[in-house]
Amino acid sequence: MDDTCFETGMLIDGIRHLTVKQSYQCYLKGAVIIDVREDFEIAVKNFDLSGIISCPYSTFLNFHHTLPIDKPLILVDCVGIHSKEAVKMLLGSGYTNIANMIGGIVDWEQAGLPMLESNENLSGQCPCTMRSRTKAE
Repeated sequence: MDDTCFETGMLIDGIRHLTVKQSYQCYLKGAVIIDVREDFEIAVKNFDLSGIISCPYSTFLNFHHTLPIDKPLILVDCVGIHSKEAVKMLLGSGYTNIANMIGGIVDWEQAGLPMLESNENLSGQCPCTMRSRTKAE
């Protein structure tokens, strides 16, 4: 892993924030993506990357201790809100080499980064409340 990877982005209140493109470059250099979205959100839109660890935010407090402490971690969600809170939890648990991906999968898709194809129809007014119409009906 290139240790300079997390020197990019913005440091705000002790939290490193990376853009989606910075996050992708860090991933390519060995950082691990931790997806804190819920299973239904992952079913609607998902990254086309290998090695992503899913740790839903609703259970994060119970399972975050199972995440690797010896590897750089980038936390991600739909738009960067829950992932920021998850970063705070990890910082409080002794993790140091971590970052929040601002913009989440919404910005990731808009940037044209690798995505799995989905045939889902979405409903919801904002990306953070998107739901599959097939599940909502």
